[in-house]
Amino acid sequence: GVSIGNWAVVAARAVVAKDVPAYTIVGGIPTKVLKTMENESDKEDVIEELLGRLGLSEADQKRVLMVGDRRHDVEGAAQFGIPCLGLSLGFAAEGELERAGAVAVADSMEAVGAFILRDGRTGS
Repeated sequence: GVSIGNWAVVAARAVVAKDVPAYTIVGGIPTKVLKTMENESDKEDVIEELLGRLGLSEADQKRVLMVGDRRHDVEGAAQFGIPCLGLSLGFAAEGELERAGAVAVADSMEAVGAFILRDGRTGS
């Protein structure tokens, strides 16, 4: 198995085969570090960088869904009009994701998959 460090961001469709350090953005097949953040308050910068690197069309950007486990994820996504599904498996305090504006909160990876299939945001 691999571990994903705190505040790390993994791009959609990335294939993670080794540990992802904290405060990094990784993407690609195989994954490579795209950017390193100074701290969690850089989340908006991270999302902007990732969207730019992905080169998504306007139509594809409307299909993006962010999954995050802290309020910084939800708030950062909102700055770009991206809905964020909260994931309660992380470090968020009870109610933190809801208060930040998550469109829903999933308590398992299976629930994340079910939400994506139901909502139609496949990221592909």
